[in-house]
Amino acid sequence: MRKKNVQAEWPVWILALLLLTGAAPRVVKGRCIGCRGAYSLRTIQFITAQEGWANASQSWEGNGSGYATFLHTKDGGKHWHRIPFVWQVGAESPPPFAFVDRNHGFVEWDTPDDGVYHWSTTINGGRTWRHREMNRDVEGMQYVQFFDARNGYGAGDKRFQKTTDGGATWQGVELPLSSMDAMSFFDRMNGIIVGGTPVENDTTVWAGHARILVTHDGGATWKLAELHERSLGYAIDVSWIDAKRAFIEMWGSEDSGSEVLRTNDGGDSWTTHPDDTFQGSNKWINDITIAPDGRGYLFFSNGKDSFMSTTTDGGATWKTAKSRYAISSCQLFNGEVWCSSEMNIVKFALPAF
Repeated sequence: MRKKNVQAEWPVWILALLLLTGAAPRVVKGRCIGCRGAYSLRTIQFITAQEGWANASQSWEGNGSGYATFLHTKDGGKHWHRIPFVWQVGAESPPPFAFVDRNHGFVEWDTPDDGVYHWSTTINGGRTWRHREMNRDVEGMQYVQFFDARNGYGAGDKRFQKTTDGGATWQGVELPLSSMDAMSFFDRMNGIIVGGTPVENDTTVWAGHARILVTHDGGATWKLAELHERSLGYAIDVSWIDAKRAFIEMWGSEDSGSEVLRTNDGGDSWTTHPDDTFQGSNKWINDITIAPDGRGYLFFSNGKDSFMSTTTDGGATWKTAKSRYAISSCQLFNGEVWCSSEMNIVKFALPAF
């Protein structure tokens, strides 16, 4: 009997992934316990290989609002249990959250009936939660990031917020932005905020292009970063490699597609990446995740197909192939890149040098 050529029967996308990464991704198929309707994972944060947290959203077809909620898994993403008190309107802005270890975590959410914002904390891994209403000058944060159980940052509604008591109180400063698009800190000192550039004399009106603010003193002061080309659209994320290198994923309006900005000086100046494979009309970047050694991934789509690009030199150059996975967001975990895709977790080995 002739030996069967198994490799010849592999789908083209599998062969492409093997060529790019040297290993096929591992998929954990998940489902949401307690969700009404079809939800998709958004931001994920695994604390251990089995325990993780995520926000998730459900968009109504023909309606831009939908619902968003907060989920917890203890079996590596096979089952996601909805945290019952978090159930809010607005799929585009799911509840921001942060965990610093298995015990200490934070989430902000609002109640659909009255629009009141709440700050909830746990010190025992989500077994119990303490809730408090948020003050008007703090509510509506879109991003939170904590470094330990007491010290953290938040951003939303053109304000940067800082807490030293686990979110019981916040101290904020208004930033010269027309909107808040993204916030990320590499460490407690170095951070980036991206928002809209306001028109002159009216901070409520967007001038149509991005403004990048950078801090090197933990948010005590912010300065306007140098942007060599005027970047149209808004930021969806900031992705750090190390304290000097980072990327900003930009989305334009209508069909103008995505743009990737990069810095090599900690955010003080930015240029547009020269590779147009994943930039331009009808190309929409969802995530960039690169390890400190320079190996990583970029995921994008063209509205019909999904694609994956790999790098081994810190994002200077990329190799691209079609992918079957529509990726939402990713994190580095245990030397791999773990990503959310619908209700599933897709685990990619870092590409080989």
